[in-house]
Amino acid sequence: MNTCVWDKACRYCKRLLPAVKLLLLWLAANVLAAIISGIVFAPFRPYENFEEYSLFLGQLLTGFMFFFFASTAFGVTLKELVVLSWKDKLKSLKIALKYFYIYLGFFILLLGAATGVLTMLDNFSGEWNSEIINGIGLSKDLLRFQHAYLSFPKFAVLFLGSCVFAPVIEEFFYRFMLFVELRKVYKLTGSLVFSSLVFASFHGNIVLAFISGAYFAYVYEKEKSLPVNIVLHALMNLFGLMLMGIIYHMR
Repeated sequence: MNTCVWDKACRYCKRLLPAVKLLLLWLAANVLAAIISGIVFAPFRPYENFEEYSLFLGQLLTGFMFFFFASTAFGVTLKELVVLSWKDKLKSLKIALKYFYIYLGFFILLLGAATGVLTMLDNFSGEWNSEIINGIGLSKDLLRFQHAYLSFPKFAVLFLGSCVFAPVIEEFFYRFMLFVELRKVYKLTGSLVFSSLVFASFHGNIVLAFISGAYFAYVYEKEKSLPVNIVLHALMNLFGLMLMGIIYHMR
């Protein structure tokens, strides 16, 4: 009996080992990138706020280092990614737009529901942007946008980081690698929740990041397409920046 349980535990750990290895590689890449980025920009901090540039450099370093680690440990090649990215571009865009419109519809419904609840509770002062933004935890994102919006170079870096590099790097790790490895061990629900929790833990707004991560995982499960997820992620981040811009000018 004990031998049987031990054998099952060993087989389970062996199946889970690639996902654990991926998590450790991702964590190592993030830590090393943060250290290098901090060292590079440390001399400039007394003169100007270089936080956005530091985050951008850290993001690039994380992507490059993780891809290097992944290519070494898992045999993922640059050629494979290029083929995935350029195959059926128009089809990928159409599919991504379909899921983006679904996301947009749910967002509008959620926004309307939040406004209705605040109104019924007599907590709605008419400044829906401030109350709802604080309620769903977007205040930090808005503050970051405000700092970047006042400087074109910072805004350009924010745009590139959010809408170009983040979708590529994050979808490559969280969905193309981590979610796929988890699906070899768990069913859809377990893989979706676990990968989304990891995704959320590396973002400032944990609740919204978890919801987004779950949606990205669901889309990947349905389409099995890295380009679709990258385009969808980019569209959602672009929408987020546009929303921040609207709120910024309304306040």
